[in-house]
This record gives sequence, structure tokens and C-alpha cells, in this order.
Amino acid sequence: MLFYLLCFALIALLPFIQNRGYLLAALFSLAFIAGVRDMIGSRDAYYYAYFFEQFSFRDLWHFNFYEPGFKIYTILLKSISSQREFFFFITAFVLIFLQSLSVKNLNLPPLSHWILFIILCKFYLLDFVYLRQLMATGLAWVAFSHYFGQGKRWQSFVLFILAAFFHRSALILLPLFFILNLKNSLKIVFWIYAALTTVVIFQWITPISQKFFRGIGQYFPYLDRLKYYAFENTELKYLYLLEIPLVLVVLYFIPKLKNIHALQQRILFNAVFLYGFFSIFSMQNTTFIRFAWFYFLGLASAIVLILNHFNRSEIKNYIKIGILVYYSAIFFRILISFDGGDFIPYKSIFNDFKRNGQFEIYEYRQ
Repeated sequence: MLFYLLCFALIALLPFIQNRGYLLAALFSLAFIAGVRDMIGSRDAYYYAYFFEQFSFRDLWHFNFYEPGFKIYTILLKSISSQREFFFFITAFVLIFLQSLSVKNLNLPPLSHWILFIILCKFYLLDFVYLRQLMATGLAWVAFSHYFGQGKRWQSFVLFILAAFFHRSALILLPLFFILNLKNSLKIVFWIYAALTTVVIFQWITPISQKFFRGIGQYFPYLDRLKYYAFENTELKYLYLLEIPLVLVVLYFIPKLKNIHALQQRILFNAVFLYGFFSIFSMQNTTFIRFAWFYFLGLASAIVLILNHFNRSEIKNYIKIGILVYYSAIFFRILISFDGGDFIPYKSIFNDFKRNGQFEIYEYRQ
């Protein structure tokens, strides 16, 4: 637990120690602690490790479970070393690099430390588990931030396509590049959310989503695995509704932001809207929350821009406290509850003790 508290302290100090030296030291330390973990990260860690160590180059090349980009990435690492420790170590640094680069490319230097705090509270521990998807998310965020910061749609679109070659779900970011005509109307958003919530609660969406995703797989073989997103959960997860009031508040303030231009307002408005849209979807199928991840950088950026919008220090302080408390709670909720608390205890590759984790049954090394 001590190492996780250290990681949280490194993240929590980012908004308060805003200098390059501390930032680089903190990011390096976070990546190092994640990189030298010993098989922490659900059973996915054992799957990634087994495929990396046991598969030959030929096996990996013909392994259809991996998307082409991640397949090439894995083969390149394996050509250097076939030890799983090397794979996890390099991947941890790549994920932290992509997440921090995406924040840098937003070109919001006075606010970037707060955005990075929000991002790492939400995703640092998930970096232990969802390697392919968060690598794709990181690349998609770089595309998003380049679009937001530079306004160059087609250059950003090329980066976005690269993300889709690491995980197919990155294609969910496509509407952001071509559907930017949603009016900045909170009333329209409210009724869309209300209608979607009704459809999800009464579980009318299941046959529609199944038909949609199976149809995609039929006509586009590369996207065939998306049909698994249509599976229905046995019970609704109302927890995902809790973030919708925050989304609505953020959407209310985005048109009022005067320190960004009109295109940036539209990009943020659509990104936050779609984040809320997929969060509501996740009530019935928790897998959909991974679609929302691709839009989370928009939400984090908008929250911090709203913080900067107010001139009165009292209001700013209240918002800062709210951000610190809310996203700190998210960090510790993931730490304590993910897979029944399987993150605890932390064990590095330099330690020699048994974690007695529930996923050690998947250990293939004898």
C-alpha cells in the first residue's frame, strides 16, 4: 500500500509544484513503479505476458486477437528481449509518455498540471491492466490535443487512424472529427440524455446494439470483435449516472469560456457531450465506459478551463478543492475495489513473496 500512497502523493503534488524538474521526476517515478510491478493487473497481465514470452514471431504475426499496431509493437519489443518484465517496463513508460504528451499538446501551459492530475488519478492504475486500449487511448488523445491545440483536422486524423490500429474501439472518436455541428444547447443535450437514460433503464437498447455491432462485424471484418460490446449485463450500474450532473455543469460553462476560440469550444462541447453519452450507455453494459475514455481528455480540459474562467479566488479555491477531492476519491476507489482489491499488496519484480492474488492461478511459469 505504501507504494500506491507514494504514487498518489506524486500525482497530488503536480498542481502545486509546477516546475519542469518535478514534473519529469514524478512522471519517471510513476512509470518506473508501474513498470517494475510483478504481474499486477488482473488476469490480463498473465495473458499479455504469456503471448509475449511463449509465442514465436510467426505466432504473433498471425495472432488475430491483437490489432496490427499492437502486434508490430509487441514483435519489436520481443526482438530486443523476450522477458515479460521488459515488456511491462517499456509499456508503462510508453503509456505515461502518451498521456503527458497529449496534455502538453493542448497548449494550455498554465493549466496543464491540473489536467495531468485529473488524467493520472483516473487512469494511472488502469495503465496496469488495459495495455492495448490505453495505448490506443493515449494515441487518440494526442490526435485530439493536436486538433484542439493546432486546429489541423487532417494531421490529427492521421494520428487517430494510428490509434485505431492499436485498438479498434478508438474508432469511436470518429464523430469528433466530422460531426461538429451540435449546437451549444444544454436543452438539446438534456433531452438526448433523458431519452437515452429511459431507453437504457427499460433495456430497449439491447436488441438495437446487438444488431448494430453484429452488422458492423459482418460488413467490416476488421471490426468483428466489436460485437462483444453488445452483450448485456445482468443488472444496471446506476453508478455511471453519478457523473452526468458534472457533465451537464461543464457543458453549461463551455460556451461561456472566452479564453478559447469558437472551434475549440465546439470540440470541447462535443467531446464532453459524447463522454456523457457513452457513460449513460455504460449503465447496461460496463464495457461501453471504455468508449467514453477516448473523450475523457476533453472533459478534463474543460473542467480546468472553467476553473481558470473565474476571477474570484474564493470560487477558484472551491473548484480546486472539488477537483482534488473528487478525483482523489476516484483514484482510491479504483485501488481498493478494482477486481476485489487485487492491486493490493504492491509487489515489484525485485521482491520475493507471494501476493496470494486471485489471478495467480494463471501463472504459467514453473
